[in-house]
Amino acid sequence: MASKGWAAQVGRWIVAGIASVALTGCSGFFPPLDSSSGGSGGSGGGTGNYVLALSPDLGTLSVYTIGTSKLSIGSGSPLTLPSNLVSANSGAIAVTRNNSFVYVGGLNAIYCYSIGTSGALSLVNAGSQTIAANVVSMDASPDGQWLFALDNLSQTVFEFSLNSSTGALALVNQVPYNIKSGATLVPKSIRATSTLVAAALGTAGDALFALTTSNGNLTYSGGISLNSATESDNDVAISSDSSFLYVSRSGTADGIAAYTVNSSGVPSTFGSGALTASGTTPNAMLLDSTGAYLYAANRGSSDISEYTVSAGTLKALSTPTVSAGMIVTSMARDSTGKYVLVGGVSSTTDVGMYSFDSTVPGQLDLATSVSTGKETVGVQVATTH
Repeated sequence: MASKGWAAQVGRWIVAGIASVALTGCSGFFPPLDSSSGGSGGSGGGTGNYVLALSPDLGTLSVYTIGTSKLSIGSGSPLTLPSNLVSANSGAIAVTRNNSFVYVGGLNAIYCYSIGTSGALSLVNAGSQTIAANVVSMDASPDGQWLFALDNLSQTVFEFSLNSSTGALALVNQVPYNIKSGATLVPKSIRATSTLVAAALGTAGDALFALTTSNGNLTYSGGISLNSATESDNDVAISSDSSFLYVSRSGTADGIAAYTVNSSGVPSTFGSGALTASGTTPNAMLLDSTGAYLYAANRGSSDISEYTVSAGTLKALSTPTVSAGMIVTSMARDSTGKYVLVGGVSSTTDVGMYSFDSTVPGQLDLATSVSTGKETVGVQVATTH
């Protein structure tokens, strides 16, 4: 274990000197994926309704076209990723708001791919970036100007400016955050709105940051600490107006915690502070496009809890859970708002698509599912907007 820690530290020293440089015009620095991935690419032009499925353990990225209750594999999928994006722990993926580019993060790098017609992917060297971190989660600001990356090697959130035309990234900020003394940092996910960025940190709780999207100013505004080392905050969801934060929490009790967030990005316990019951070990979460429904995937019970949302209050639907058929590790909604996409681990399928029930508002119905391969870590999904 000591040798692995030393190797990781050495790796961080090596790249630290170049972590703040935007690698524009560096064709050839990042190796092309394979003959089907295209060259060092220019701007993307994807306008379709796609789900991108990252299989970190397999080291592949697949694109599926979202049709009426069906998923169709894209030409050239799956792509084989560079070796430093292959991970036995997790993977990070984010699509730009103009749907032109997708970023895939891993050890010491973020790679950029343009999304072309029919979902074809091409490596964009100018958009790829070295970074002294192991990226476990990413998200882009709604205005498409900023990309946020969560590191699991340090108490740091990395912020990049994003060129929407070329995909080029430039590191503009490294924002540290605090955790409770003695807590173990296990970074899980990061989510962004136009004014707030929140990160789930596992047994270390959560960190919140106030965002001024006009200039990219990102400031640590406060954290949420846990009462027990057996508790873990696994994902966060933020209301569109940034006034409510929802946290999936497992451990002593499983459930969803709700917090109010003020205009400075400081969280406060909402209501009594009691958890809203979920299945076993709630993990990935998603608000629907209207903000009226929240879904929480339960890793331990392989199902999805369904809630209505009203002014921060959660209430289970009449059918409180729907079977997932897999251990769900990620969730996303499609660009039409008609479908919820999930990625996970299963012996049969690891990408699922749910439609909304025609008679019970908010209830999910499985529409279809596909397999990306023998993924053991859990597929991470991202959709075009």
